[in-house]
Amino acid sequence: MAAAQQPSGSIPIITTTAPATASGPAPAPAETAPALPQGTFSSILPAVEDVLQLIYGLAEGDAAATTDAIVAKAKEVNTQLANMKKAANDLPGGHLGVDGVVAVTRVLEEQIERKHAVLRAFGEMPTPTADGGPPEVTTASATATPAVHP
Repeated sequence: MAAAQQPSGSIPIITTTAPATASGPAPAPAETAPALPQGTFSSILPAVEDVLQLIYGLAEGDAAATTDAIVAKAKEVNTQLANMKKAANDLPGGHLGVDGVVAVTRVLEEQIERKHAVLRAFGEMPTPTADGGPPEVTTASATATPAVHP
């Protein structure tokens, strides 16, 4: 596995590729996440502050603050939010809600625990020695010491 080169500030994408064979080029990489342009998830607070300043100016009678300027700035905020929502949904698992993420996490944690149980059982199995002596039982917490058989 290799991390693809991404511009700074973007999320790295892990891809797997097989080497090229004599019969042709390497197969296409496994499904990858789309590359996120830098600044995709930037703060909307400056744009909201601009809208609020225009509204305040309009309330105070400022001639420069017009409803058209407020609407244009509000549309910018709306576009920025829509772009962030689309980018989030395009990420792997982005379509899942909180309940879906919790369910997937629970399944993955159960799989991890099953694999750990298998590894623990394997680590506690007796292993025969090369000199034909009785098998030693080692555990992950015990330090390995060579068996001495008279």
